[in-house]
Amino acid sequence: MTRKRQLSIGVGAIIASSIIAWVVTYAHHLVTTYSDAMSRLDIARMVVDNLQPGLAQLGSVWLPLNQLFSLPLIWNTWAWHSGFAGSFISMASYVVATVYVFKIIRELTSNQLAAGLGALAFGLNPNLLYLQSTPLTEPLFLALMITGTCYLIRYLKTRDPKFLALAAVLLALQVLTRYDGWFIAGIDTLVLLGAELIVYKQAIKKVIGTLTLFLTPALIAMLLWFLWNYLIFGNILYSFTGPYSAHAQQAVIQARSGLITKNNLLISSKAFGLDALLNIGVFVTLAGIAGWALYLIRTNTLPIKMRLLIANLLLAAIAFNIIALFIGFSILNIPELHWAPSHTLAGEYFNVRYGITALPFVAVGFGLLAAKLRPSFRLLLIPLVFLQFGLLVGGGLITVKDGTIGSSAFLNQDIAAAIKADVAKNDRVVMSSSVFNGVMFESGLNLKQYIHEGVSREWQAAIADPTLYAKWVVTANGNFGDPVYNSLVTKERSVFLRSYKLVYAGQHANLYMRLAPYDQFIGIAHNQLEFNDTTFQIRGVNSYDLAYQSNAQIADTFKALQQAHVNTVRFWLFGDGIANGFQPSAGILNEKSLEKTDYILAQAYNYRIRVMPTLVNNFNDYGGANQYVSWVGLDNAHDQFFTNPTIIALYENYLNHILSRNNHLRGIEYSNDPTIAAWDIMNEPRTDNGNTAPIATWANQIARYIKQKDSNHLVTISLDKPTADSGESTICASQYLDFCSMHIYPQDPGIASYTSYPQELQAITKYKQIASSIKKPAVVSEIGISKAYQPFNQPPLPVLSDSLQAINKDGYSGWLIWNWSQNPDSSFGFSPDGTNGLYTQNDLEGLTALR
Repeated sequence: MTRKRQLSIGVGAIIASSIIAWVVTYAHHLVTTYSDAMSRLDIARMVVDNLQPGLAQLGSVWLPLNQLFSLPLIWNTWAWHSGFAGSFISMASYVVATVYVFKIIRELTSNQLAAGLGALAFGLNPNLLYLQSTPLTEPLFLALMITGTCYLIRYLKTRDPKFLALAAVLLALQVLTRYDGWFIAGIDTLVLLGAELIVYKQAIKKVIGTLTLFLTPALIAMLLWFLWNYLIFGNILYSFTGPYSAHAQQAVIQARSGLITKNNLLISSKAFGLDALLNIGVFVTLAGIAGWALYLIRTNTLPIKMRLLIANLLLAAIAFNIIALFIGFSILNIPELHWAPSHTLAGEYFNVRYGITALPFVAVGFGLLAAKLRPSFRLLLIPLVFLQFGLLVGGGLITVKDGTIGSSAFLNQDIAAAIKADVAKNDRVVMSSSVFNGVMFESGLNLKQYIHEGVSREWQAAIADPTLYAKWVVTANGNFGDPVYNSLVTKERSVFLRSYKLVYAGQHANLYMRLAPYDQFIGIAHNQLEFNDTTFQIRGVNSYDLAYQSNAQIADTFKALQQAHVNTVRFWLFGDGIANGFQPSAGILNEKSLEKTDYILAQAYNYRIRVMPTLVNNFNDYGGANQYVSWVGLDNAHDQFFTNPTIIALYENYLNHILSRNNHLRGIEYSNDPTIAAWDIMNEPRTDNGNTAPIATWANQIARYIKQKDSNHLVTISLDKPTADSGESTICASQYLDFCSMHIYPQDPGIASYTSYPQELQAITKYKQIASSIKKPAVVSEIGISKAYQPFNQPPLPVLSDSLQAINKDGYSGWLIWNWSQNPDSSFGFSPDGTNGLYTQNDLEGLTALR
């Protein structure tokens, strides 16, 4: 059989091995188990399937060549999801690498059989066969490194510049595949320099020319990558020092548990050495080392200096990994190191595939050993290779373990399954691709449905406020470096939860769905109330005794108010020390009253009207502050309500009952019910001496208490004219009060609140200016004019209309008219038919239409 025929059969066997290995791997669902494998595929896919498609998507901390080579197939959905778009590159690389291992050995020994045995040791390594079935970059890198080394050896032997040019191009491709290639570029340069100066004793000028020819393609590749980083990220070193770089990853691990290899050369060497043994096998490794020893000691075909230089070409990948571990730019873990930084089984395996980069050195050494053996003994190396294969497979491939149960495995199947089950086609999802790239792959969605770091037009805005961009949000379930979590939870203090609800809590991530408009909580944006991404203007009424009405009256109230286009109702959710009230005695709540509130909230939800419950009164109506003072045995000590710790604790106890109340009709706690627009912690607080400082301190403490129990709802306190005039700026300034709320009455019955309409307008403007100065929205939570009076010698309804328009003009977030009742009265009340045709439901509808 001719040599050419033998080579063809050998290449056919290598190709068959590659295909069989991929089919077996695919059949066992192992092609894309590595999280990095999914990420590589997604990066390539983003070039054609993304909100911002294009080659710029190849810009990341990872070098681009592997993803670039995947582009011809990545457009096909099956090739993408099966992993074949990337596996095809790895399989071709495996074939090329095996052939060139053969060629290197033949170049060094001129022994065809020895070269074949070395190629067998390389190609029949089961860990390599698994890796060549995946979209990972190790196979491509090994192929480029081995091929480049082969041509560099040929140049060193023949001095033919065409081999140097080929080696130079292949080195540039290594530089664009893995950062190992950057280190190897340095080693190859030193080897070439040593050969030129020491072995061939060339003149410096000629050496410089040779090095220039060799290094120029690699240097251009490096400069292009720096330029790429600058153009995309504004930082030429982004890939090395950015937030998603290996350096940043190692820094996080260092801070949490330390790196056992960092600054320890012995442990670094031990870690990589053990990992290489687990990847390659003890027998083949020892044979390979023995082969190199014999080659260096007992070979005369090349000078010893040249043999040492050639050995360094293949040792470079090993040296790189050890040095990277030593300086803390890489991490590797295997059970044999007895180091579990995460204290989990997964943490015992991490990046174990790095050990496969020692295989070229070992396989070439294996061939060198075969060349030194007598022909009759060479064939004994064949069963040794198969024995090693069996031992590695029988013990469970370490690369498969890392890809299935180790830290390199995809560990977010649960959140990917939740997305696949819940997210509809064309729905948008905000999620970090750097943290959850595998989730994008496994979810089955088109990548154009995701807003991620590669969508520069929307990414920063979306993680600040996703409501404008996406129905769904995925965050880490803790502070693990996820930019979405850091923005929405840490920086923005989970404000997004007013518009999103948790639909799935996973092991490492949570999935949130945007609520339907009415199911969203009222929030604050740009010093205005807002929900559903738009400004929310309160057009409402007070119905203070709503909780003391019959269910039929409550239902009729909401029906009528919806017809009048009212969007908010303020009512009194208190009744202290009265038999039919909410708190008949201290700390004892009335279940019937609470059931009435359940009904109010259920009706409000049905009619899409918000409510603003007021939780205690300053005055004696329905109990109020004096009732709390009386409960603790104090008399005529109204102001103790704001300062006495026992009274405050009693009030907080009442609040706790209300906030944690589960609505029996809605099946939801009050603290989670978006029907509630805001909690009003007190109606018209005053002190006997007019000092507002105790009120400010009390309001801050109570609002803070509510926020600790309920982060969903806004909190306010309703001030009337005496307190608002003297203390609005200090009371409302509390960080726990979300908006300022005041009461404006052009004229109380028999009491002129304002002497003229211009004076009232001045007060309206002043209150809003104070709120704006402390960057708070403002709401007039009570405004009313009794129909029994003529304010400023004008009919009451036109004055009320003018006042509301003035409030609108001054930029308030709304108003609530005092008062609505189903039954007509002779004072403030609006009712369905009004009183003598005045203050009717139609009149109310006319007021809510004012803008």
